[in-house]
Amino acid sequence: MAMRDELARKAGQFEREFGTAPRIRGSLHFGPVIIGEIGDVKRAIVFNGDVMNTASRLEELSRGVEGGFVASKAAMDCFASAPPFTVSALGHLPIRGRVDGIVAFGLQPPHET
Repeated sequence: MAMRDELARKAGQFEREFGTAPRIRGSLHFGPVIIGEIGDVKRAIVFNGDVMNTASRLEELSRGVEGGFVASKAAMDCFASAPPFTVSALGHLPIRGRVDGIVAFGLQPPHET
């Protein structure tokens, strides 16, 4: 949310310099990840597993969600208290690669009062 706020503050500068302003979106999902290192000459750390695929699919869904951020129920269950942003239930959504779909939530900055 802080990155989005900073980009919005500098939108005019981006539009003057580049003709457009960047926008940010994202997803949040929790679960086990397989971590490895590959390569001999040029080493790289890689992350694999269903959690990575699911996060990617959620990011695809974020394009059509107000606020541009989506979190799975698994991610939301990890918060010990209410998160510092507005959460709206998106329901049980079908996503590519998962027969059972996923329960998701839209995330937005808190509403100004």
